[in-house]
Amino acid sequence: MSHRVRIEQPILGNDLDGIPHTWDAVAIKWANIRPLSGKEYQQAQQMQESTTHTIKTHFLAGADSSMRLVHGERIFDVESVLNMDERNRFTIWRCVEET
Repeated sequence: MSHRVRIEQPILGNDLDGIPHTWDAVAIKWANIRPLSGKEYQQAQQMQESTTHTIKTHFLAGADSSMRLVHGERIFDVESVLNMDERNRFTIWRCVEET
């Protein structure tokens, strides 16, 4: 794993819109960041997902799709989280990179 990512969870404000006003860092992990290939992206679009990247980190208990991952200036919104092979060794994050 060659990239350092910060995993953040939202801190919801008091507004009715539910949009987070700030983010709280919960962990910093080494990660592999992999953009989807053209074929994978096309298949994701057919399933009406907008996933652009998969990110693999060491396991993080409590990981969920409300979180985001930050690598430098890049922000990845999490669409889904998988416990790879359900062995609590690696977490696979399916993400959309903010533009």
